[in-house]
Amino acid sequence: AKVQVCTGCKCVAYCSRPCQKQDWPTHKNMCKALRAMRKVKTPAAIDDPAARQGAAQCFFLRGALKLRTKNYTKAVQAYERGLTLDPTNVVATMNLGLALRNLGRHADAKPYLQKAHELDRDYGPACHNLAEYYLEIEEDAARARPLYQRATELMPTWEKGWFGLGYALQELKDEDGAVVAYERLLERFPSNTFGRKNICMGYMSLLCRAIDFKEPDDLRRYRASFERHLAEGLRRDPRNADFPKLRIAFDNVLTDVSDAQQLERIRAEARVAEARAAESDSGY
Repeated sequence: AKVQVCTGCKCVAYCSRPCQKQDWPTHKNMCKALRAMRKVKTPAAIDDPAARQGAAQCFFLRGALKLRTKNYTKAVQAYERGLTLDPTNVVATMNLGLALRNLGRHADAKPYLQKAHELDRDYGPACHNLAEYYLEIEEDAARARPLYQRATELMPTWEKGWFGLGYALQELKDEDGAVVAYERLLERFPSNTFGRKNICMGYMSLLCRAIDFKEPDDLRRYRASFERHLAEGLRRDPRNADFPKLRIAFDNVLTDVSDAQQLERIRAEARVAEARAAESDSGY
C-alpha cells in the first residue's frame, strides 16, 4: 500500500489513512512544531539549547522519512540542517553518509561514515556501513574485516554483516574463515542464495588445497560440506544456473584428482617393479 505522509509537516508517514486519523490527537502538537521548524531558514541561529535539540530532531525525522522513501537529495538537505544543530547524533551522521552514497557522492559520504563510527564504536550499523564502504567502494578488504567482525559481534542476527564478513575474508584468501562466516549466515538465513553459492566456492577452494597437500581426511570433509550446500542450493533455487555450473566445476576437480591418483599409482607400481628388478640383478 502507498505510504500516507502527513501533508502538514511532511515528516511523518502512515500505513493508511485510518491509521493517520487515529494518530492525529497525538501527532497534532508535534505537527505544529514541525511546520514551524520547516520555516526556519537559518537553524544555526537558534540560541535556546532545548529549541536547538527539538529543531534538530525535526530535521532528523524529516531526513529519515526522505531516506526511507528514497528521496536522497531531500534527505541530505534535512540531515545537513539537523547536524548544524546537533553534530553529535550518530544515526543522523551515518544516515547522511548513506544518502550521499546513494546519490553516488562516495567521496562526500566517507567522512560522515567515519565520523559516525568514531562517535560510537559500539554502534553496530555504523561499523557495518563503514565496512561496506571500504569493501565496495575502496575495495579494501583488510580495513573492512575488523569492522565486519565487530558488527557481527554487536548484531549477530544481521544478515548483511555475516555475508560481508565472509566476502571480505574470501577477498583476503582466508577461505577457512570465510566458510565459517557463511555457515553462521546460512544457519540464520538458509534462503540466502549468494551466501550459498559463495560457501560452495569456499569449500571447493579448501578441497583443492586438501588435494595439493594430500590431506585425505580434509578432502572427504570438504567434499561432504560442498555437496550438502550444493544440494540445498539446488533444492531452494532450482532455476539458478550457477549451482549446476558449480557442480560441473566440482566434478572436473574430482576427475583431475582421480586421474592424478591413478597416475600416482602407476608411477608407484613402476618404482616397485624397478626396485625388484634391481634386487634381482644384484642377486646374480
